[in-house]
Amino acid sequence: MPFYQDLKVGHRSEDRVLDIIRKKYPEAERIDGKHSPYDIMVPELGKTVEVKGDYVSQKTNNIVVEVNHPVGTPSGLLVTEADYWVHDTGKELIWIEPKRIEECITVHNFPLTDIKGPGDWHFKRVCLVPVDTYRTFATTYYHYK
Repeated sequence: MPFYQDLKVGHRSEDRVLDIIRKKYPEAERIDGKHSPYDIMVPELGKTVEVKGDYVSQKTNNIVVEVNHPVGTPSGLLVTEADYWVHDTGKELIWIEPKRIEECITVHNFPLTDIKGPGDWHFKRVCLVPVDTYRTFATTYYHYK
């Protein structure tokens, strides 16, 4: 998927998460910018959230956790500054702390693999984590469809 389409999907996921957060924390706001360290700031808690849209997980049954992009350049989980990640699978929102993602990958010894998605110019290094396993490490999850 070209970057502009990917961005549109990402904003839809961010809006979905922001709507949920604002029900309890109305000052929450999206942080715009292509390379911001997180997507949402919740001032009332002093916490930040990174939102990942991963609708392909409905077909693959795997959550993609990026660690290098391009391969060799730390990204995603290795550089996150967010307190929480929320993966939007298109059916549910899975809320998880980055340290719990690392623990999930380590405990289950999931291998790293290099993939090149549609619209990507370079390969990225990722870990593919089965959705059911990922969910067991999550803080919470929310079905919306």
